[in-house]
Amino acid sequence: MFGWEWQYTPYIPLLWAAALSMTIIGLFAWRNRGATGARSFSVLMFASALWAVTYAFQIAGANEVTIGFWADVNHIPVTVAPVAWFWLSLQFTTYKRFATRRLLAVFVTIAIVYLTFVFTNSWHSLVRGPIEPTIVADGALVISEHSFGPVFWLHTAYSYLLILLGIGLFVQLLIWSPAVYRRQVSLLILGGAVAVGTSAVYHTGLSPIPYVDITPFGFAITGIIFFIAIYQYQLFDLTPIARSFVIDRLEEGVVVLDPQYRIVDMNVAAQSLLLPPDATAIGERVDVLLPTAVCQSQFGGFVPMTTKDGSARSLGDERVRMTNEPPNMAESTQAVNKVERTNSVKAVLDNPETASETQHTALIAVEHDMETTYVQISTTPIVDARDDLVGYSMVLHDMTQTYQLQSKLQRSAKKLQRSNEDLEAFAGAVSHDLRAPLRAIDWNLERLEDGIEHSSEQSELAKTAKENTEAAQEMIHALLSYAKVGGPETSFEHVDCNVVVNRVLSRLQFDIQNADATVKYEELPTVTGSSHLLELLFQNLLSNALTYSDETNPEIEISATTIRDGHKIHISDNGVGIDPDAIPYVFDIFYQVDPANTDGGTGMGLAICKKIVESHNGEITVDSTPGVGTTVTLYFPQNTEPFLSSQPQ
Repeated sequence: MFGWEWQYTPYIPLLWAAALSMTIIGLFAWRNRGATGARSFSVLMFASALWAVTYAFQIAGANEVTIGFWADVNHIPVTVAPVAWFWLSLQFTTYKRFATRRLLAVFVTIAIVYLTFVFTNSWHSLVRGPIEPTIVADGALVISEHSFGPVFWLHTAYSYLLILLGIGLFVQLLIWSPAVYRRQVSLLILGGAVAVGTSAVYHTGLSPIPYVDITPFGFAITGIIFFIAIYQYQLFDLTPIARSFVIDRLEEGVVVLDPQYRIVDMNVAAQSLLLPPDATAIGERVDVLLPTAVCQSQFGGFVPMTTKDGSARSLGDERVRMTNEPPNMAESTQAVNKVERTNSVKAVLDNPETASETQHTALIAVEHDMETTYVQISTTPIVDARDDLVGYSMVLHDMTQTYQLQSKLQRSAKKLQRSNEDLEAFAGAVSHDLRAPLRAIDWNLERLEDGIEHSSEQSELAKTAKENTEAAQEMIHALLSYAKVGGPETSFEHVDCNVVVNRVLSRLQFDIQNADATVKYEELPTVTGSSHLLELLFQNLLSNALTYSDETNPEIEISATTIRDGHKIHISDNGVGIDPDAIPYVFDIFYQVDPANTDGGTGMGLAICKKIVESHNGEITVDSTPGVGTTVTLYFPQNTEPFLSSQPQ
């Protein structure tokens, strides 16, 4: 119908087989098109399959019309394949950000322009000369003898450039990527090299098969190599994750340097921390970003840039300064300074097996728009598979908010400390101002009592007044004790509660004997706390238990349980118990469960206990049943630190 004539050649089945295999690989890749690079890889395989098919028809043609038509159609996959390969290399490496629609539009435009030249070649012969069918191989084969025009060679150079650029990107990925990716990346490089190599061999006249373009066969080999990469090394299941989806989404800044301290990459977070808006530093030396002092602390033997007159310069000095002591940040700076440092790159090279574990850390202050941002920089040398230094990675942590929160916390701590000091001063003043007149009243009452007959009503009134003055002095003493709990002099250490309880029981031995009470305790834990405060705590709790225990058979039991994040200590008695309605108020200052009970003390005992436990970051609870008894439970967390308000500043 078209005037086509055909011939048979044994290469045709091979080309069809190659086309079928690449189509199958392309379909498999398309099924995984959600993976990085899978779509462009599919296009590459489909284009290679079409290349093999159209070339099979071309060498099957036996006249000028058949050969010419399929030679023109063959240029369609010839145009698509290099672009797909280069696009794959952009997506599969760290340069996906360059794979934009604008760049794709440029490639599509070039392809349309070239194919326009191809299909209008009969008017200008800029792609190839006239096709002249020639009979070769003793009359067994008809081939096309023609020359190529300047547009063809220009497009061929453009195609080779794309393929070689793609190979270069994969080589860079091979150098920088972890070992888990290197085999699959190596196969991609090998596949690309085979494709461009077979094409170059044909166009230079060195083809081992006379009269036949071996490029489609090269792509068939490339397809087999890619097939191995897919099935053996999980090309689309295990891919280097695209930079734009990981690095640019990190909250921490990341800067990558080469061995000459040039910036080869940096993410958005690093740019926002170190550079003004819309500025870039890619390709510049790192001292464009950081002062010389910082660079020397990070790289040891760092030599700053110099001007024409030989003087050192560092543009980073204009906006960034090295700091060891941000305002009110002493503790954080000490934590930063604990990171291991080395003084020179030579130390890294002399001991490469530990190079990747060696960190250099510095703290910098970045000035921008009258605001200061504090940034912690951690630099780690990067070594390749041969333990050679290939660059450095710098991770930037914005510490500003952390420092601001810590400053706020420290201000709150100082405010709480001042409140404690004011309370203690107030209690001291009350103690001083009230004790003297109370002692005077007590002395006068004793004299008055001596001069009154014991049976008289005045004697009873004097006795009552004297008891009230003694109670007032006890309340003043209790208030002063409450105010001093957790003061600046408090220091924490490991305290054996068995030792504490033994000391308290020794002090209370006469009270225990007089009450004919039984006190039992099992093995108690060691907690982190203040020894004298814990003694006061147990003394108050045991005194309470003795006061409110059963009158005929008082029993007190101390037990302990260890939980995941701390210890619980229980003090139980078999006393009168507490009314459920009163339990919410038992820790209030001066609250007494039974105000009529003259032996009930000042009402400060449990309030003091609560403050002591809270100064240890713990909790105290009361569980009681009237007529059965009361259990007080103390909780102490592990690794307790002093409550903030009690820390010395």
